[in-house]
Amino acid sequence: RASPPPKPQSRSHAEPSSFPADFIVEAVEDVRARAEAAMIRRLQVSLYSYQLVLQNRLFDCIPMDVRHRVMYQLHERLAPTLLRETPNLLHLLADEKPGVAERRNEIEALLRKLRAAGSLIANALATSASGATVSATRV
Repeated sequence: RASPPPKPQSRSHAEPSSFPADFIVEAVEDVRARAEAAMIRRLQVSLYSYQLVLQNRLFDCIPMDVRHRVMYQLHERLAPTLLRETPNLLHLLADEKPGVAERRNEIEALLRKLRAAGSLIANALATSASGATVSATRV
């Protein structure tokens, strides 16, 4: 009769392994070093990305700030001068290009027509609303 095959023995954690202890220690240190290197690399990538975003934001903000400062400083310096020079500058407002007055008159005529049409529509709506009320009271 054949003997049954030997059962594989399960090792408990307390039993020594077939690997040398130095090998296991070096493997653990290698894994830890790789994990630390990966974390450092991720941190470097994150910092670089943050730098790029911050740089772009600064490149957007600096021209806005410069424009804001220039505009307000120009306003602060020019406003008093323009107020003193108002009588001398009024003639500039009266001077127009040749087609501007004609175009303004055309637009004003169109505006009058639109207002007249609007009042006709409002009257028609008011009349139809009052007619609907009268016919509703008769029923």
